Amino acid sequence: MKKTTCAVLAILFCIAALILAACSSPARPGEDTTGSEESQLEEKFEELVFTPLEGNSFSITGGYTTAELRADRNGVAVRSLKNQENGYEWLASETVQEMPELKKYRKETEETTFDWTFAGAYENTSTTFGYTLKFVFENTDPAFRVESVWNVCGDFSPIQHTMYVFNLSDEAYTVYSRQSVSLRIKNELDLIAWRFHKESFTADSVGLYRHVLRQEPEVAAQTTMVVDTDNNSGFIPILYFDAAGTQGLYVGWEWCHGRVKAVPAAKSTAIVESGFNDDFKTVIRPRTRFLIPTAYIGTYTGDLDDGTNRFNRWFYRNKTKKSVHGDENEPLTQMGYVDYDYEEMGIESIQWDYGWWGSENGEGVWELHHPVLESVVRHTGAVNIRTFADKLRDKGVGFTLYILLHDALNPDGTVNPAEKIFNSRVHPDWFSSRFASANASADLGNEKCLAYVKEKLAAFLTDNHIRTWRVDMEPVPWDSAWDNRHVFGQLDTTYWNAVGYYEIVDYLFDNVEGFRNEVCGSGGAYKDYATLTRTTVMQTDDRANYNSARQIFYTTSYGVPPALLLHVVNYDSFMKGTSLYTGPADIDYGLRSVILACPMMDGSKTNWKLDAKLARGVKKYYNYYNDYIANYQKNGYLYHILPRPDFEHWDGVEYYWDDSPLAYDGVVFLFKPTNKEGNEKTIVWKGLDPDAVYSLVFEDRKEQNCEMKGSELMENGLKVTITGNFGSEMIWIKKQGTGNRE
Repeated sequence: MKKTTCAVLAILFCIAALILAACSSPARPGEDTTGSEESQLEEKFEELVFTPLEGNSFSITGGYTTAELRADRNGVAVRSLKNQENGYEWLASETVQEMPELKKYRKETEETTFDWTFAGAYENTSTTFGYTLKFVFENTDPAFRVESVWNVCGDFSPIQHTMYVFNLSDEAYTVYSRQSVSLRIKNELDLIAWRFHKESFTADSVGLYRHVLRQEPEVAAQTTMVVDTDNNSGFIPILYFDAAGTQGLYVGWEWCHGRVKAVPAAKSTAIVESGFNDDFKTVIRPRTRFLIPTAYIGTYTGDLDDGTNRFNRWFYRNKTKKSVHGDENEPLTQMGYVDYDYEEMGIESIQWDYGWWGSENGEGVWELHHPVLESVVRHTGAVNIRTFADKLRDKGVGFTLYILLHDALNPDGTVNPAEKIFNSRVHPDWFSSRFASANASADLGNEKCLAYVKEKLAAFLTDNHIRTWRVDMEPVPWDSAWDNRHVFGQLDTTYWNAVGYYEIVDYLFDNVEGFRNEVCGSGGAYKDYATLTRTTVMQTDDRANYNSARQIFYTTSYGVPPALLLHVVNYDSFMKGTSLYTGPADIDYGLRSVILACPMMDGSKTNWKLDAKLARGVKKYYNYYNDYIANYQKNGYLYHILPRPDFEHWDGVEYYWDDSPLAYDGVVFLFKPTNKEGNEKTIVWKGLDPDAVYSLVFEDRKEQNCEMKGSELMENGLKVTITGNFGSEMIWIKKQGTGNRE
């Protein structure tokens, strides 16, 4: 069965593109935007027509949140921020979104006076792009314009705020750190601040961080693009403020380097900011524009799961590419190469990971020289990568290829004849100071390097019939010895390399047929919202272990839509008798851990065949993922019904899609890693219809099948029995009397 997409899917757009459209369109009807703007974060979009508004005070409502805004020469003030469901006012006092600080480049000690004027407000009411409100500010000498753009779009939409700084002068200016949003909120409800660690390489000791806000000097979700084995990439850039599980507020940031932070203040208030680090600065060249990235502001009623489910649903349907949220077959299940009937097994793509270029060649050489993979190609009757991809396509599966944007010099320092341009011997300024693996990452702040990579990669993927680029090892380096578009070392290198990387990915989505972007990022270091808008699937972690995958999925699935998550697991980690077996799992326990997210597995095999029992398990659970779990992820909600896995106590989650067209409306995954809590556990459901009766169907323990009312399951729960020292279970949920079923 093909994966089902909800009929209400999707507004065909990425808000980032919308805001850029607003910047590219005239600030006032008939006005020409002076100067050639840099190509950063561009997408194809339909031209937006803005209508002038009278006055300077307006409101904007998205999902369940309304903001009252007022503009004057100092910027845009947020005067009110209300939850529309219960009327609660979250703002303690008016907060001004300040104008950017600017000084002449290389003359920063000189006084530069800006006398901003409010030049007008404009709106666009596109049915496709939602509602956009734009405030325009101008300075005469030097000639600058700032646009403060506020947008809402789609069900559950937060309010989004993005700023653009246009340098219309003939001189370069340094711009200093500014926040995408700053709010003084009420802290009278004993707020709990939640943040979610990326846990990129391996599991963090805490993962899910809970803070009593008034007891902390500061709570910050700091995010970076650092790729290492110490989890230094930080947190997913969003903070949730929960009021005793009854309501909440969240503030997020759509960029890869910076932070969302909250600082308790006087009179039961807190200052919440979303934006660049305090020491950030960069140069805006003459007649170009600079992006201050998008902030998200949203309110909700209910508990943390209710808030994160709303945001994740909105993000997946409105911020990801149309080819991601609009493709009924996404996300695609994957395996390392095996020789089977792929459709029968539920396998949708074959993946090659690191090293296919061979140990004698540089990491930036895109030619096949790996003896094992060369034998795979011969086994299929192919002669090269292109014909191998064609053979896979003929069998109904895609091909995922790991490609690094790294220096192509050979390990011995010589220039590889296969790549005479993309190497540090010929173009030293094309490469950064970052060595996430053997060779340096490309410096995408260099515009010539960027142009070369963009065209070469698009041609390589197209010529070899490859749909999916698996990207890894710092495509966005954070340090460079060169002055390219960045000129302040580590302070702005990440920014301009991110701009370059996003430009490449956007170009590939537009120009490579069926393009998919699979982000490894050393196992999830790139879990930020700017990258996720351009991601087909994002790897959760880098340990390739079923237990680690399940533990990190628990944390990450609060901050990232589950349909965007990929579990990369070596199945030997749950196969008894292999050198990588970590216990206590059996095949069912391991595969159930894997299919919490989209599965990608590899490991030991004989003649490209799996162990017979494992093969039966892969067939069963991959098809479960395709037929059910993927649909729950895209159309339903995820509830964290037990605590984060600690490998001692029971853990579990619940997927639920109310009134789904499937045979079951949801499923609960349960894992008992030890007998520390005994054989019985009371499981309390969430998100059900309290008045409906549900049939609960156990995958393994049929004797425990039962029927219960939704209210009973959510209030009193169901006692589940799993005997023995360890075990797992899947409990399918079927709402009675809900029409046609498969």
